[in-house]
Amino acid sequence: MSGLKTVLSDPSYKVRKASAQVVITLGSRDYLKLEGGQSHIEFIIRQCAIPKDEEERYNKTAKKDAEAVSPKELRSMCDNILSMLTTTIPCMEDVRAPAIPIWLPRETR
Repeated sequence: MSGLKTVLSDPSYKVRKASAQVVITLGSRDYLKLEGGQSHIEFIIRQCAIPKDEEERYNKTAKKDAEAVSPKELRSMCDNILSMLTTTIPCMEDVRAPAIPIWLPRETR
């Protein structure tokens, strides 16, 4: 699990999409409850929170190709992954419940 942490900080949307796909696979096999699993959940949550202005910057500067991944596409995919992780994988309650206060903004704690 710790070997994957470096990939989670890659700025490429294509790499982030592949990382998100790995996270859902790890979750479906109960690996996210192991040490380091929370950082993978946090990665998914951060992708769900990609700001809209990042989409605008992407649209202005990105070179369009058939395999390009936009911030909007990544955000939508991670929204779906988070939903699947929280509704279909029983061990996820053990992973996410202790960390929820860490991920909440200070104003809501």
